[in-house]
Amino acid sequence: MFATGAQTPLLALLSLRRAPNLFVVAFPYVALGLLLLPLSGFTGLALLVLGPAPLIGGRIAPLVGARQDRVGALGVATLVIAFVLLLGGTPAVAGVLQPVIIAFVAGLVLAGTVPTLRDRLLPLLDGVRYVAMAVILAILAVVAASTLDGRSVGIAAGVLFVGVIAAAAIAAVMRTDPVSAALGAGIRDPVVAGGLILATGGGDALAIPLAYAGLLAVALLALGLGRKLFVRRDA
Repeated sequence: MFATGAQTPLLALLSLRRAPNLFVVAFPYVALGLLLLPLSGFTGLALLVLGPAPLIGGRIAPLVGARQDRVGALGVATLVIAFVLLLGGTPAVAGVLQPVIIAFVAGLVLAGTVPTLRDRLLPLLDGVRYVAMAVILAILAVVAASTLDGRSVGIAAGVLFVGVIAAAAIAAVMRTDPVSAALGAGIRDPVVAGGLILATGGGDALAIPLAYAGLLAVALLALGLGRKLFVRRDA
């Protein structure tokens, strides 16, 4: 989160002031919230649904042909909304989230007050962020692999499908880029959800974020390969 804050331009935090961005970010939360209601008994699902878009969405954007700047701005907006929603959850989650928010804000302060130092540290911070995400994903795989079943995969697929469709649909209505909206507002970060579950001791709730991570990786890889093949044929 510190590395994410350090890479976040302060202007991106103002993106919610624009009505199209606000609708594109908020509507998937509403749609996923409706999905969450009948499935509220599945622990771990809420942390995934209420969480932010992928923290590395801006890095993934070129892979699927999305606008990197727009994905980044929408992703930051989802992060702010996720902080608010998750702080209103259980005391355990709120307690874990407070130092997470402090780390993010500290990164923002570094980026805003000492941009030259930030620029020098960015390669290191980016590397550390990827290592941290890889460690969390590895722990998810080790701890939750034995509990992964068809039900968890089905729920994760539903979250991925509903989020992407909701974001793309509202983006089309707002006449903005559906692909960027889907990546920056419709998808959720399984690493954040898994990390929060691990930090709160809910090891039995990791199957859904793990399944979501696998499905998301497959979907992004398929889209990336499909886009490359399409570009080559078009050329």
